[in-house]
Amino acid sequence: MIPLTFLAVMAGVGLYFYWINRPTLDGPLPGVVLADFSPPQRGLEFEAANVDPTIMADIAQKLKDDPIRISSPIMHLSLVGTGRSVQVRIQDGVDVDFFAVRIDADPDLRNFYIQHGRELEKDRLRELKAGIGDFVKDWQESGAEPMTVQRLMEYRDRIGINTLVNGMGYHLVAIAGEHIYPCVYEDLDGILYFLLPPGTRQFKMEGRKLPDGRQLVPADYTVTVKQPSATDTASP
Repeated sequence: MIPLTFLAVMAGVGLYFYWINRPTLDGPLPGVVLADFSPPQRGLEFEAANVDPTIMADIAQKLKDDPIRISSPIMHLSLVGTGRSVQVRIQDGVDVDFFAVRIDADPDLRNFYIQHGRELEKDRLRELKAGIGDFVKDWQESGAEPMTVQRLMEYRDRIGINTLVNGMGYHLVAIAGEHIYPCVYEDLDGILYFLLPPGTRQFKMEGRKLPDGRQLVPADYTVTVKQPSATDTASP
């Protein structure tokens, strides 16, 4: 029988070697400001929240006739029905531009995502599913009465932005000046998009702390922004 003290020592040794050899998700990264960029829309994942198809179809049809538009100085987010689904669309607000950062600009960040992608997705999906469930409940209870602005702003983040990002985008934020900005879009090529003040030349990109205090992505990057060119209208 292996003594418990030996197992504790070996566990400590293993933790020590992991700590000293862990990837350092920091340093400089290139970014780019995009001219005239409009992210593709994405469908709201009602199925992930086990919403009754009849209810889903009713919401999709009503949002086709009367879309929900949630606006703030930073962004305009819309929930638009097609009759069969609900699409999430985002546009830049007043005095902001889209800024993009490639995940594979740092091999350590790319490898971290490959290794921990499923874990990073869990929190996004958990919040998205709960948000969709609450949205459907509010929709049914509100009837002809519109939802309050406060509730709509909550759903902008919980179901809107969470539909437009994936695991890494959910866990990273940009810090420009004294303000924190969420990642608002993550595409399938591993590019993260933020809405920041125009003229931003440099910003921090860090792992955000969740409400329970966890920080799953220990990132601390300094992003230096390349100025746009004619080829920077679609991707960095």
